[in-house]
This record gives sequence, C-alpha cells and structure tokens, in this order.
Amino acid sequence: MNAKSIDGSSDRAAARAAAAIRHYLALDFEDGDPCMIRMALGTVARARGMTALAREVGVKRGALYRALSETGKSDFSTIMKVLMIGVQVGLYPVEVEFRPR
Repeated sequence: MNAKSIDGSSDRAAARAAAAIRHYLALDFEDGDPCMIRMALGTVARARGMTALAREVGVKRGALYRALSETGKSDFSTIMKVLMIGVQVGLYPVEVEFRPR
C-alpha cells in the first residue's frame, strides 16, 4: 500500500516538514555559532535517519554521529555533504556601510 493518501495530505505534511527544517537551520545559521549549526544539522540528520543519510553522503554512520555531535570535530567536507542533501545553501551580502578612506 502506498503511504501517499488520495487527497495528497502526505505530500503537504512532507512539505511542511521540509519548511520547518529549513526554518530551523536558517535560525542557527543566522546566529553563526558553529557548534549550534553542527548540533542543528545533527538533529535534522537524526530526524531524517542517520543510517540512510550516512549512506547518501558516503560517510560511516558512527563517524557521522560523532561529526554532528556537540563535541564533534567535523571536517568542512562532511558538513557540506550533509548540507547538500535536501538543503540549498546560499550566501547573501550583508548590508555594510561603505566608508572610503
């Protein structure tokens, strides 16, 4: 039996969940604390399923758990692999007042 309902409610639930994840991660990225970002990614990874995510990004599950823990020392490449699965990362200029010397 297909998990999708006739009225599309599972699609709406998935869209709401994806929006909630984007919002959650955006708040941590705005704060800019690397530890909080890593922990937020860990929370999202565990919610999605760490084993499947580890397989997708090509990292052992245990290594991914450690990398995304509060005390983890993750490589930048590991973080980027996790981010590229279902999240689009963008860089935007910050409004800074330009003062010529």
